[in-house]
Amino acid sequence: CDRRQRQMCIRDRICNEPNNDTEWIDVKEYSEHVITVIRANSPSSLIIVGIPDWCKELDVVANNPLNINNVMYAVHFYAGTDNEVLQSKMSRFINKKLPIFVSECGITTSDGDGKIYEDEFRKWINYLKSNDISWVFWSFSNKDEGSSILNTNYDNNHDSNIDNYLSKTGIIIKELMNY
Repeated sequence: CDRRQRQMCIRDRICNEPNNDTEWIDVKEYSEHVITVIRANSPSSLIIVGIPDWCKELDVVANNPLNINNVMYAVHFYAGTDNEVLQSKMSRFINKKLPIFVSECGITTSDGDGKIYEDEFRKWINYLKSNDISWVFWSFSNKDEGSSILNTNYDNNHDSNIDNYLSKTGIIIKELMNY
């Protein structure tokens, strides 16, 4: 990375969701190369590594993790799609002392629309909290879908109080972030 690009390299995951025919061994090899470049410019930066299968292929990664310090593995979940099977994989990962960061999660199914699975999402957040796992919610938008934090009538050119525009999802997420 050149000086300007370096800032982006430091802040971003090196790959969000390696999917399709991508296997962990390919992601691992790529990560080892890219992390070497990042570390040359920023020796102590925290790096989040995406893993195959929409950041859910934890078993394969746990059996062959990177041998690099200050790395976390990205996990993604959606309350209407993912369940105890993914939590079980996460628990085995945690038991191996491998760090996880939930860099994407949602309160709907993985398509981002439809029903809000509030009870299931709360169970997920309780699971994350009990395992000291940080999380980021997707999506901060006013799109007309169940996962949006804002109502469709949000207009950032007028009322600066965003609380006036929170959707049902937004109200739940705000509460849980203050939890």
